[in-house]
Amino acid sequence: MKLTLFHCVFLIFLTLKLTGVIDWSWWWVFSPLLGAAAMVFCWSVLDDLTRRK
Repeated sequence: MKLTLFHCVFLIFLTLKLTGVIDWSWWWVFSPLLGAAAMVFCWSVLDDLTRRK
């Protein structure tokens, strides 16, 4: 598996959350992964729409 920027930021946020350095919601900690998934979804929808023409 290739480590992307989103994965690195998630690992940093997770480490900071588990060590108590940050007191963020878990939604913010997982937001880099959720953002990456949303980008992949949008990209695939746009790709599908452009291929139909």
